[in-house]
Amino acid sequence: MSTAPSTHHQRHEKAPLFFLNCGVRCSLNMTIVPLTTYLKTYRKRTGLTHEEMAFLLGSMSGTSVSRHENAQRLPILRTALMYEVILDATVSELYEGLFAEMQEAVCARARGLCASLERQKRTLTVQKKIALLQAIIGKEVAQEGK
Repeated sequence: MSTAPSTHHQRHEKAPLFFLNCGVRCSLNMTIVPLTTYLKTYRKRTGLTHEEMAFLLGSMSGTSVSRHENAQRLPILRTALMYEVILDATVSELYEGLFAEMQEAVCARARGLCASLERQKRTLTVQKKIALLQAIIGKEVAQEGK
């Protein structure tokens, strides 16, 4: 698999953002905030045009590819998986910023559900659910450490 641009980030603060020459957004405290999508970066590495990419994706226009690259529209799952095949990068790498947002949202819900389950009687099923939720929460903590 291709490696994503060096954007592994820590949780960012609500600080004003600016852009580095490489296209990575940073807050004033220099915490790196990944872009929503890296489709354009990966496509440019291949040398494919919007139209050529659209052809490979099957009957899309170059304009649609451009909209996906600029995060004006999200592709349907089938198209996102085709991007993965063509660009040799996982969907979570191609949409690193969006992935980080979704991970944060799921982890927040997991913390709430875990707290609720911990107040219930400890059956085997409840313990398995708590272990799953703690693993989900642990993934977020591990990402923050990168």
